[in-house]
Amino acid sequence: MPQRMTRAVLAGSMCVAATAGMCDENATVGHCLRVGCFLDHGSAHCHGSKCRCDEGFCSSDGWHCVPTPQPVVTGMYRPVVMMHGMNEKATHVQRNVDAVRKQYPGIYVTSLKIYEGMTSMLTGMEKQLEAVVKAVQSDGNLSNGFNFYGESQGALLARAYVTTVNDPPVHNLAALNGPQAGVGECPKIEIPGLKSLCGTLGTDLDIYHWPDCSFCDYWKGRSESVYLQNSEWLSDVNNDRTINQTRRNNMIALKKYMATYASQDTVVQPAQSAWHTYWHWNDTWRSSTIPLNETEGYKDDRLGLKTLSERGDLILNWFDGDHLKYNMSWWNENILPMFDDKLRESPPIVLV
Repeated sequence: MPQRMTRAVLAGSMCVAATAGMCDENATVGHCLRVGCFLDHGSAHCHGSKCRCDEGFCSSDGWHCVPTPQPVVTGMYRPVVMMHGMNEKATHVQRNVDAVRKQYPGIYVTSLKIYEGMTSMLTGMEKQLEAVVKAVQSDGNLSNGFNFYGESQGALLARAYVTTVNDPPVHNLAALNGPQAGVGECPKIEIPGLKSLCGTLGTDLDIYHWPDCSFCDYWKGRSESVYLQNSEWLSDVNNDRTINQTRRNNMIALKKYMATYASQDTVVQPAQSAWHTYWHWNDTWRSSTIPLNETEGYKDDRLGLKTLSERGDLILNWFDGDHLKYNMSWWNENILPMFDDKLRESPPIVLV
């Protein structure tokens, strides 16, 4: 396993150790660098000249901010974790959190407050995945497993958590408008000539290796050989070079995997990347994507998608609209049932 990918696996155990002692919500974890706190402090902000942990976070080592430990709630439904998309905040999925709580009384739902706003764009995916692992493994409510919902870049992070870590395990995964197979064009450019130019420039600029860029880690470009030679993150997460059986087995262990694309998506390019598909490599004008069952990844079962599909546990759906522009009636009808996952019939018990 590449060194970059092992960091996320180890991150959670470090976080558990950090939160085991006294965790100070008012801790100073460093000095502010005028524009923010970026020295691996986690969720922190400037307070004068000092870096302080954000609301809902604390520190026991005076350097890292981790989610404040919460009372463990034992309810009748499996807990749910939600992950926001690029340039969004945890509150962006608040309507979804509210819908789940209304439909399944007593359920534990948490929206991860990590790398919100611009930091989600200016931070590499491996570092963000480490933060997801820390947040999940430090929450006692999730120790026996949970269901995961992610939107946009957060959908890719949620799926990457399952693929590369999955400890504690995810039972049902719902990934909406996520760039699962990567992107190869700039968002919101629908003029063919400009789209083609953007895709070429991205590769020519060698953005695969840009250090402070999230989408560069899942850039796929126009050339398969260039992608495989240069991708530092997505190619490993997707088993595109070699098949890591552990990652494949992590995906197969899912009870259900729902992947959703938006028919008029102008952000994730191509939109069908949410279904683990991409343009034909030899299609100069990128006029069509490869059907999932014709992709090499599916035929080789690199991520277990073929196994999930043959079991009837891979759900591919879509909505008519732009990126994340679904209405809640559609969401309630199609996504919400993924969280109807009962553990027991008894009422919830709070352990303090």
